[in-house]
Amino acid sequence: MFFLALYLAKLVDWLIHTFHLGSGSTWPGEIALKIDSRFVFHSLAGSPTKIILIAGTNGKTTTSLLVVEGLKKAGKSVIHNPEGANLLNGVASSLVRVSSLNGKIASEFAVFELDENAFSLVLSQIKKPYAVLLLNLFRDQLDRYGEVHAISTRWIKALSTLPKETKYSINGDDPRLAFIGKHLDTNVFYFGANMQDKQKKEIPHDVDSVYCPECGTKLEYSAMSYSHLGDYVCSKCKFSTPEKWTESIVPLEHLSGVYNRYNIRAAVSLLHFALNLPTEQSRELLEGVTPAFGRQERFTASGKEWIVILSKNPSGFNQSIESLKELLGENKTTICLVLNDRIPDGTDVSWIWDVEFERIVSYATNIVVSGDRTYDMAIRMQTKNLKLTAEPDLKRALKLCVKNQGTQTPIVVLATYTGMLEVRKLLIGKAML
Repeated sequence: MFFLALYLAKLVDWLIHTFHLGSGSTWPGEIALKIDSRFVFHSLAGSPTKIILIAGTNGKTTTSLLVVEGLKKAGKSVIHNPEGANLLNGVASSLVRVSSLNGKIASEFAVFELDENAFSLVLSQIKKPYAVLLLNLFRDQLDRYGEVHAISTRWIKALSTLPKETKYSINGDDPRLAFIGKHLDTNVFYFGANMQDKQKKEIPHDVDSVYCPECGTKLEYSAMSYSHLGDYVCSKCKFSTPEKWTESIVPLEHLSGVYNRYNIRAAVSLLHFALNLPTEQSRELLEGVTPAFGRQERFTASGKEWIVILSKNPSGFNQSIESLKELLGENKTTICLVLNDRIPDGTDVSWIWDVEFERIVSYATNIVVSGDRTYDMAIRMQTKNLKLTAEPDLKRALKLCVKNQGTQTPIVVLATYTGMLEVRKLLIGKAML
């Protein structure tokens, strides 16, 4: 069944690319898995490829790109799911693309970013990963995933099946992830933000995990970066921030914001032990890397410069807004907010009430709201007396942005996942399949 699955999936991949139907990031793998449900396991059985898995709520695609580019600059061959197709079918599609006709994979490394809900399922087929990178856990798509403690419980169970040789890089600023790290036997490397990025004076309202995962007591924070990330201790059971790597690191030119500095640190920490390099050299491998699609991605369309930023949950949206200070400087611009409620976005959009939209005023000359839930977003915005234009038709909304923009400052689009894909398709003609 494996070879039938491989050949049919390769045919579908060829058709998609030949007729420019998309990127081939999901459908070839979906077909392979329909024929052989253990396709990923069978593809990697006996392969010497070192597999790196990157999981978390926010930052997966950017961090994966950084790790891949770092490995390539070090002269390594790498498999990757570059389009952000982070479910099992995305992993399978990547393997379909690089497998030879006899089912062999020659690459030294495979780097797969994984949806936090799909992580456990993928681990049921990838039994011996070389390394696992855990970025963060935030509330996201409650209708699909549930609360963060439910995700972390599943992760602990899945990770307990991995061999002791697996290496781990974990964001120690996240209490839930630090708790997961305590359940792992060996080879755990923690990273975190330095004090320059921990400037929050009080716990923000978009926090998701401020209670001790050991005993349930509310954690006490001495420093916070954003949401529930920071330096913490439990006054009852003494669960606390683990020792972690927090040395200053030179940021990358095109990746702005505290959340991207976490992504850079995550990538450096992984390259540090994957390549056995000092952190300084690992950071140098990342120089010149540009943002992944839809993640502070810049391009020109309709005679205007655009910056498109995926913003899909409270913590992510708040960080996107905060990054505008670094992206725009003293300039103001037209800002387009796109809110969809499809399956990949999550059908529950109540989370928008935890986003600090009032801060957008500091950066906006005009605000245009669009997407499937245009009027939900408009109502949310109007409660702060913000002036805006509501246009459910995304194509017309983007035209309004072009019409309203009278300066050379880039137009900024903050969009949920399917909204981001639609924006890119309308402006630069690129889609996924």
